[in-house]
Amino acid sequence: MAHKLQGLIIGNGHGAEKTFAADLHPLIQVEVSRGETALKTLVHTVNPDVLFVFAHGPHGAGHPELIEVIDEFPNLVTFLIADTKDPDLIRQGLRTGVTDFLVYPEERDTLLPAILSALARTGKESRAGSVLSFFSARGGQGTTTLSLATADHLARTTDAGVLLLDLDLYCGNTAGFMDLPSHFSPFDLLDNLERMDANLLFSSIPRHESGFYVLSTTKEIGDAESLSASDIDSMLNLLTHYFDHVIVDLPHDFSGKTVGALKQTDHLMLVSSQEIPAIKATTKTLRLLQDLFFDEENLHVVASRYSTRHDISSDHMEEIFGFPVCGTVAHNRKVCHEALMAGKTLHTMQPHANICRDVETLIHRVLGGKVPSRPREKRPWPFRFRPAVHLRPTRAGAAS
Repeated sequence: MAHKLQGLIIGNGHGAEKTFAADLHPLIQVEVSRGETALKTLVHTVNPDVLFVFAHGPHGAGHPELIEVIDEFPNLVTFLIADTKDPDLIRQGLRTGVTDFLVYPEERDTLLPAILSALARTGKESRAGSVLSFFSARGGQGTTTLSLATADHLARTTDAGVLLLDLDLYCGNTAGFMDLPSHFSPFDLLDNLERMDANLLFSSIPRHESGFYVLSTTKEIGDAESLSASDIDSMLNLLTHYFDHVIVDLPHDFSGKTVGALKQTDHLMLVSSQEIPAIKATTKTLRLLQDLFFDEENLHVVASRYSTRHDISSDHMEEIFGFPVCGTVAHNRKVCHEALMAGKTLHTMQPHANICRDVETLIHRVLGGKVPSRPREKRPWPFRFRPAVHLRPTRAGAAS
């Protein structure tokens, strides 16, 4: 599940620790010390995942206790920090056994990507946000519709940062559904991963009027084969540091890229219609997902395009799957078609439609109390007096 790493900053008395801690906040929860307490004692007390040591001393030497700490805590990720890129200090730090060397504040803009890269090499994971993915074993089950509606609902009803990520790298067109420009794609994100910061990220990804961001493929089919599972892993690691919820619309396959995204997923919505071919494919997929990564806490079966008139009910689906159906989403072709033609969300077209109500219920059932609602704006009382009996006009000359 999503979590932040714990960090410890050892200052050098020059006052940069406070701003450094603020810059780390999206990535790591830190405590700051100016070196009054012995380093080993601090590490034992705080028990950090990551240690940041500002170089100090007359010649910029590292902390004198650093070697002992690294020897005693071999799994501790350690960064040595200085205000200049001094080759001698870098060599000294590497000989000491630090994980990496950071220049601060001169290279402040690339601080988080540099730390992310080093953490990835050590296998450490730091997550500020969660990943909610939609997957179906075959196309036409409504995963894109559900992922769009989910992103829209979370953005409208919470203060969270929400991103919709379309991982159909060949023919995905989620941004096109919302009539948004698609000049920045997952390929562009990976090309700029090392220099990506909050300003560049939020200025590059298009934002829908409802408040959620959309990262989708461009109009031209990119070279999706050039992306590996580790690329998807790096992408999601970065995005979950800047967004509270990353909603992923997965392709209908088990390629390395899809499996890489599944490994990062906190909640997986497995979508199936009531049709026999879809149910058969979902049954096989369900068994595989249970064997690989998921249990009932984070795997949720959704009956999409659901009709109560269909011969196969949700109870029948549960019996076939041997697994509970988390929720049903009504089949409302009219609203979906109108929203697609207008480039609008379902809620914008018909906020009280049954499909919108079902999506909202599903999200709260999966995320529970993690989705606090904003207080709704007060609206004028809609009631208007309409007499049941037709009022006769006043006769001319009648007493007033």
